Amino acid sequence: VDRAWRLRSWDRFVVPKPFARLCVHYGEPIHVPADADDAALEAVAAGLRQRLLAAERDAFAQLGVRDDLDP
Repeated sequence: VDRAWRLRSWDRFVVPKPFARLCVHYGEPIHVPADADDAALEAVAAGLRQRLLAAERDAFAQLGVRDDLDP
């Protein structure tokens, strides 16, 4: 979203401002084995985090606005 209010919560929830432009970005599905142990789940979570950050950066780039992922 190019204009929004960001809440001071753990996830920095975004509320788009009226008439804001937004971009929806979808990635490939992630398959998690039913018998995954803790180490496998940690690896999936780490990969998911990286994919989410990359998707968010791509969406910001499509809107032509600076990303707010780095402090």
